[in-house]
Amino acid sequence: MSLRQIFYTVLLTGFIGSGIFTLLQSFSSIPLILHAEQFEDGKLINYVNNNEVKISDTHEAEEEEAWAPADGAQRLFFTFVTNFVLAMGFTFLLCGVYLYLQELTVFKGMLVGAVGYMSFFFLPSIGLTPELPGTLAASLESRQIWWVSTVLASLVGFGVLYFSKNILYKALAVVVILAPHIVGAPHPEFHAGTAPLELFETFVQTSFVINAIFWLSLGAISASFYKKFAPQYI
Repeated sequence: MSLRQIFYTVLLTGFIGSGIFTLLQSFSSIPLILHAEQFEDGKLINYVNNNEVKISDTHEAEEEEAWAPADGAQRLFFTFVTNFVLAMGFTFLLCGVYLYLQELTVFKGMLVGAVGYMSFFFLPSIGLTPELPGTLAASLESRQIWWVSTVLASLVGFGVLYFSKNILYKALAVVVILAPHIVGAPHPEFHAGTAPLELFETFVQTSFVINAIFWLSLGAISASFYKKFAPQYI
C-alpha cells in the first residue's frame, strides 16, 4: 500500500463513479424532483392506504429564498461536483477495507461496495425513505441522529460478521445492525407530501436502484485501480 496508490484510486474512481451516478440521476431522479417541485405550493396530501387525501393547505412563513443553481447545465454541474466529493469519500473508505483483504479482485470490490450500499443507503432508507420536495418529515436533528446511528451500527455489525469467527460475536453483530430499526426512525404524525403518491413511490424505487449501481460501480472501479497502482516490489 502507498499514498500514491490510494490517491490515484480515490481520484479516478471518484471521477468515473460520480460521472456514472450523475448520468443515472439526470435520466431518473432529477426529472422526478423537478416534477415534484411543481406541487410544492399545492395542498398537503396524506398518503393513506395508497389513497391521496387532501387534508390542509401548506402555508408557511415567507422566507428569503437561498441561492440555488438554475435548472439545466448549471444544476447538473453542481450535482456532479457534489457526487464527485461523495464518491471520493466513499472510495477512501473502500480502500481502507482493501488493506485487510487478501488477493483483492473486482468481485471482492463489488462485495465491499454492496456492504457500503447496505450501510450508507439501503438500511438507513428502510427507516427514512428518500424524500421529494414537499415531503413532510420529522425534525432534521432527530433524523440526522438516527441516520448516523444506523450507518455506524451497520458498519460495525458487518465488520464483525466478516472478520470475527466467534458465533456469539456474530449474533451480537446482527443485533447491532437491527437495533436502530427496532428503536424506529423518527417520523411525523402522518406520512404526507405535496407530490402525488405515485410520484413519491417512483422516486423511492428509482433511488434504491441507482444508488445500488453507484456503489457496485465504486467497488468494481476502485478495486481495479487499487490493483493497478499497487507498488511493484522486486
